[in-house]
Amino acid sequence: MTHTLRFCTLLSLILAPGPAQAAGVIIAAGGGSEGAVGDTTSWSYKLYKKFIENGDKTGDGKVSVAILSTSTQDSWLPSYFVWIGQTLGVTVNAFNVTVATRADANNTTIVDPVKTADVVFLKGGDQGAYYDAWNGTTLETNIRAVDSRRGAIGGTSAGAMSLSQYCFAGGQDLVSLDVLQDAQTPYLNDTDGGSGIHTDFLGFVGSSLIDTHYTTRARMGRTLGILAKAIQDSSNTNVLAIGIEERTGIALTGTRAEVIGVGSIDFMLQTSSSMVKRDAKHPLFFTNVRLDRLTEGWRYDISSRTVDTTNRPTSATAVVYSGDSAANSGSVTIRGNQFSDEDKFT
Repeated sequence: MTHTLRFCTLLSLILAPGPAQAAGVIIAAGGGSEGAVGDTTSWSYKLYKKFIENGDKTGDGKVSVAILSTSTQDSWLPSYFVWIGQTLGVTVNAFNVTVATRADANNTTIVDPVKTADVVFLKGGDQGAYYDAWNGTTLETNIRAVDSRRGAIGGTSAGAMSLSQYCFAGGQDLVSLDVLQDAQTPYLNDTDGGSGIHTDFLGFVGSSLIDTHYTTRARMGRTLGILAKAIQDSSNTNVLAIGIEERTGIALTGTRAEVIGVGSIDFMLQTSSSMVKRDAKHPLFFTNVRLDRLTEGWRYDISSRTVDTTNRPTSATAVVYSGDSAANSGSVTIRGNQFSDEDKFT
């Protein structure tokens, strides 16, 4: 593995571009607690202010923020957005919209305020419940209306996962161990028996899948399992997996995703050298995956599938790579078939 600057790649490859992105900002957060009101140094302030900075798209002199969930909501998040607006000198009207059922999602009295919003924010929860209640409804149409006038769309945790074209929303509780024991685990399926990966939902981040709480919940195996199935389901080898850590997110403008927050984000792709096996009752076999792991300030172009090394963070330090022999001088070898080598992991 080579190390360049502060990201790493397993293989360099030029891939065909993914679908063009909407002109408004798309924001996906990995979950975790937001910062306190008054703390302009917090990860959430730096990320969520991008919603407000996207501007007033309806021309009514304020930025309206519709906060969506299927469950009962409180007043904290609306007040947080109002406070962010105050720090930017912008009037913000933020309000909750609870849409628990498909009947709610087709009830214009409930969901029409979303249509005239400048920002739509999907709270954390259960993306499977969001899909079941909101897909193909008036609410989804209203969210798309905001996007069509270049409004800001985003969310955290399950809300962020709902934004990708390949949305894992089958309502099953999948963990990495499931995929590492059985590449065709039924937890990758929907509760109705079909695929748990849906491509007919919001899909604002094209040719991609998003997973959240990525490192905290040890989801690399899970994410790769979803990626392998998404590729197999669609025959699209250009699907980009985006694993987002808690208290971290991306702000996507055009095709350029900026990383903001305290953790890292993994961008993973199948390559021309990859071998993928998804045999039932056997672990997932997936080799030569390209992985770019980025921290705050780095940018990734989701169209060309490349890291922007030209506009890198000022704090980045270039690393000179002299080849395998020099890089591996003094390295530790861990033999996976030797029980005695387990101590070398500590």
